[in-house]
Amino acid sequence: MISLRRTTMIIIGIVPVITYTKHIKPFILHADVTFSYPQLVRIDGAKTIYGKYVNYDFGAEYFLPKGFNLMIETNFLAQTDMWQDGERIASSGVNSFILCPGIGWSDDKIQMLLAYQRVMTGANIDANDSILFTFTYTF
Repeated sequence: MISLRRTTMIIIGIVPVITYTKHIKPFILHADVTFSYPQLVRIDGAKTIYGKYVNYDFGAEYFLPKGFNLMIETNFLAQTDMWQDGERIASSGVNSFILCPGIGWSDDKIQMLLAYQRVMTGANIDANDSILFTFTYTF
């Protein structure tokens, strides 16, 4: 892990991730960027390389009394076309924009989030609506 002025870069295999968090009263702003450089794999005997992708996440939290907070997050994904046996598969790339507002609660040990997630627009991606609930306990 390399830390550079509130920016952290974590390299997991060949997926670099850059994260940034900034407190601007009364908000906490978050931003993440993930890059992927896929490896060559064999699928049913065919040499396949999935498209490179970049994923951007931007979020903001507003804190309320008694440990509650309001949150909104956006997610942008862009993935290039895949290659199979040396030929590009046209129109196999993926693009999407997702919006996710939610409400959370936390204290020293527990974090919970209830959110609604919607795919707003995209190409080669399912349009769906989701209700999300997360629960994190810190030991």
